[in-house]
Amino acid sequence: MEEALQFVKSMSFRETLLASLQASIPEAIAQADGLAGQIAFLKQEIVRQERERAHAEVVARESLDDPSKALVPCRSEMEGSYCHAMDQYYAAIAANMANKAFLDALECYQREGVR
Repeated sequence: MEEALQFVKSMSFRETLLASLQASIPEAIAQADGLAGQIAFLKQEIVRQERERAHAEVVARESLDDPSKALVPCRSEMEGSYCHAMDQYYAAIAANMANKAFLDALECYQREGVR
């Protein structure tokens, strides 16, 4: 995840995502609508983030002279539609890595009978 986050320009996004990894699962369950509600939310969020990633990839590829070339991160001083799309692309990848890991943990809690 840190590899994907290194290419995201938004410091606040990076800090928020990394901080969320430190949150305790019982706290998250208490703040959500219980375990089942949090699991359902994460499943929806994973689908949404995957759509965001796919859309960003399409936009980035449209900006390339040769859309079959590999996507590469922008240098920090670069701007434009390609760089914005790549920022969204890496943010979606990082968000889904965190979401999937958290979902796995919550499903483990559910299997163990924690509500």
